[in-house]
Amino acid sequence: MNPQRTSQIRKSILTALKRADGYALVDESLRSHVNGLTRPPIEDDEWTEHIQWLEETKRIVKVPCEIDETIVQWAITERGEGLLAKFN
Repeated sequence: MNPQRTSQIRKSILTALKRADGYALVDESLRSHVNGLTRPPIEDDEWTEHIQWLEETKRIVKVPCEIDETIVQWAITERGEGLLAKFN
């Protein structure tokens, strides 16, 4: 993948989560925010690749939903905030 596109997508994911002010964002909502920051809109395979990388490298964390365990939510970590600062 194009390194510039990789940076754009990862920065957009982290930016959207940082703007949530400590709250977790539901996967679909996060993706909607990212598509507002990313052109062209993110493809399914790109989404999966970057979410997995950010989770594996502990830049984001999956947050359990108390209402429905099938709902996937994400939050930024301190490591994610550190990476976001490097993008800016």
